[in-house]
Amino acid sequence: MTEVVEIMARGVWTRHCQDLGLPSRAANFPLVEGHAEYMANAKAALSALEVEGWRVVPAEPDDAMRLASKRYKRGAKIPTGPGFYAAMLASAPKHGGDND
Repeated sequence: MTEVVEIMARGVWTRHCQDLGLPSRAANFPLVEGHAEYMANAKAALSALEVEGWRVVPAEPDDAMRLASKRYKRGAKIPTGPGFYAAMLASAPKHGGDND
């Protein structure tokens, strides 16, 4: 399970609690009845985004993304913005699918 999936699931659960007028305590989320369903729904949402060509990536590049950028720069005759972007995006954390 990835951090992004849990953040999304926790957000949906919190909103659900607010809609019902119930208290929601973030620390209690892993103990919530239906926790697995919230997690599955969050994972499905991320997968649906990826099918449409969207990716959820960190606001700041992580170490793997920075390394991919450096490797691209070393290997490209004429480095371009889209080339850097593609290299970093390819190494960004994966969130959807069954491999998490």
